[in-house]
Amino acid sequence: MTIVAIGGHSGDAEVMAGALLNKYRRHGHRIVTVGLTTGDGGHPTLSRADYRKQKDAEAQEAARRLGAECRLFPCSSGQLAVSVQAQEELAAVLTEVQPQAVITHWHESVHRDHTASYYNTLAALALAKLGTVPIFFAENWEDNLGTFRAEVFVEVEKEDVDAWENACKAFQFFRESFYDFPYRQYYQSLFFSRGAEARMPLAKALMRHPTTRRSGGSELPDVPL
Repeated sequence: MTIVAIGGHSGDAEVMAGALLNKYRRHGHRIVTVGLTTGDGGHPTLSRADYRKQKDAEAQEAARRLGAECRLFPCSSGQLAVSVQAQEELAAVLTEVQPQAVITHWHESVHRDHTASYYNTLAALALAKLGTVPIFFAENWEDNLGTFRAEVFVEVEKEDVDAWENACKAFQFFRESFYDFPYRQYYQSLFFSRGAEARMPLAKALMRHPTTRRSGGSELPDVPL
């Protein structure tokens, strides 16, 4: 079984879904991370060109730490369009890896790349003609304008959270929070708070696409361990 996590920027998929990906990798499944843009904007000192090189290397290292495969698109941060071209390019990747589940952004986001990722992912899945693939939307601090609903709770182990943190530390923005957001503290707190809601020690919460069943527990709905 292959699970694909698609982020608007390199680093998004790892931060949003790394613990869950690690859990499935531990159970023998193939995991793939996708960055639809390089995430090359906003570095306090580096140019976009230099930060892109750094982010590409960081994404590959994060994937290595998770035991994942990594696919990176060359689009610059802030430039991702909802377009046939982007959808066809992503569909080619999905056709190659043949996912049995996809995790991506919810569409109501303050970041246009995240919103474009949602629409491009759904269209690319249709173009790839993979049949009914369970689709989940991961919690992201930029994607919650009031309509994101945590409705699927999947238990994760401490080793999954540790693997998530180790992978995310490959990214400078995560280690240093130079975007002026406490990534590590925010997302780590979600494992505890969502776990408490679901009566689990630690949990990852997601929103489901309407075609995906409403259940949770130790595994994703329709995606057996």
